[in-house]
Amino acid sequence: MHVYRTVSEDVEWAQNGVVATVINGEAIPVVQHRIADAGFIYLDIIPMGADKVFVRSLSESYVTTVVDGAKEFFTLVFSKWERWDKEAAPFRRGAWLLTSGQYMIEKVRLDYARVMIATDAMEVIKGAKKLLVDGAMVEVKIMEEWGYA
Repeated sequence: MHVYRTVSEDVEWAQNGVVATVINGEAIPVVQHRIADAGFIYLDIIPMGADKVFVRSLSESYVTTVVDGAKEFFTLVFSKWERWDKEAAPFRRGAWLLTSGQYMIEKVRLDYARVMIATDAMEVIKGAKKLLVDGAMVEVKIMEEWGYA
């Protein structure tokens, strides 16, 4: 079994944001534009997969202060929001970041990771792997991109 430890800077970065659930399955760029059009230009919306997003402040303001201060507006965009912690992470979806690709380093996407491997297997790779991440058991779905199917 592989064991991973998070980097303390990444944990600190995540603790300064909130995990939110987008209402009505709106596309993330649409949500970002609605929030910016409402004057919240210093909030960054980062996809986590499905209807979850990570909301962080690009300024010195705390996200929780901004969101809680405009609850009426944000209830039109998000069904709920909570400060990030290990339990708020989407373990049940089987998507976890395991490699240091550009999107993960810059924290642009949090819902998938792309890794190129070398294998002698002829069949399409599809499966799951259990990993221990910071003491929590996480199942990671592994699926090979194959054609346009």
